[in-house]
Amino acid sequence: MNDERSELVRLMPDPAHDLPGDRHQMLKERLMEQIADVAAGRTPRVRRRRRRVLIALTASAMAIVVAAGAVSAFGFGVGKFWAGQTPAGDLLERIALVAANSTDIPPADQVRDDQFEYIETYGGFAGMSFSQDASGNVVVEVIALKPHRRQIWKSVTGGPGLLRQENPNVGAEDLILESTGGESLNYATFRYLTTVSTNPDVLLAKIYIETWGAGPNPQQEAFVTIGDMMRESIVPADLAEALYKAAARIPGITVVDDAVDALGRHGVAIARTHAGMRTEWIFDRTTLQFLGERSVTTEQTEWGPGDTVIGSTAVVVRAIVDRAGQLPPS
Repeated sequence: MNDERSELVRLMPDPAHDLPGDRHQMLKERLMEQIADVAAGRTPRVRRRRRRVLIALTASAMAIVVAAGAVSAFGFGVGKFWAGQTPAGDLLERIALVAANSTDIPPADQVRDDQFEYIETYGGFAGMSFSQDASGNVVVEVIALKPHRRQIWKSVTGGPGLLRQENPNVGAEDLILESTGGESLNYATFRYLTTVSTNPDVLLAKIYIETWGAGPNPQQEAFVTIGDMMRESIVPADLAEALYKAAARIPGITVVDDAVDALGRHGVAIARTHAGMRTEWIFDRTTLQFLGERSVTTEQTEWGPGDTVIGSTAVVVRAIVDRAGQLPPS
């Protein structure tokens, strides 16, 4: 207990940092704000991610909280606090074992500080447009999902990088990234990830602490945070194992027997549903390798009827390369 308490105190985040909210909830908030803008005759605003302020606990206060069990995974009300008690937990245990033994990426001590993570994905998300008719009524139109290729080069230490993606309307675009990571799980460098605790309970508590106040509830935000990391980061094998074991402690996770990624690959999914939207992590049914993510409605929403896919991505390539813009050997 003392070791975990010390670890949690060390892992407390800075008092203020960027925290992305649950994607579905953010979209609903933006929708309502933009409808109000259009109705008032204003041009809909482009929203940046809001900065949230967290209260920084002193080490002594944190120790009291930990001792009371409030910062443990159980104390945050995540339900079953061990893996393997549900079909989803059992599947995640097997996925974690595969992740722990992955040889796709070189060991962390063989990755140089001047190198880059390269992640190529394919997919996209649906959108919405807002206009007014002749009577001044707001007209909302769902813009269909347009899958495209996305390539990102992230410095393993968080320095400048490169984003290249295909714009369905104007073609390929390059964007120089001034920074590609920091010391938080929502925006982590590869090098930082090598320092994060691989104790699943400590790790899950860290996720709750870092994302406190973001999203509709801690459990949904934790699920989204882990999925985002798996989609567009290169996670060291031992940490990937711990993340999947931490996910097994989140209540409400289920298994979807047949899910399809943006490349049309079928697999089995770990999923969690909130507010009529199911978020799926899709894995190869045989190898249990991570394939991608999908967001699909489970009931009528502003995006359309149930079973509407509003987001779908597929991981194509992950690799460590020597410079931004360099492609790994095919």
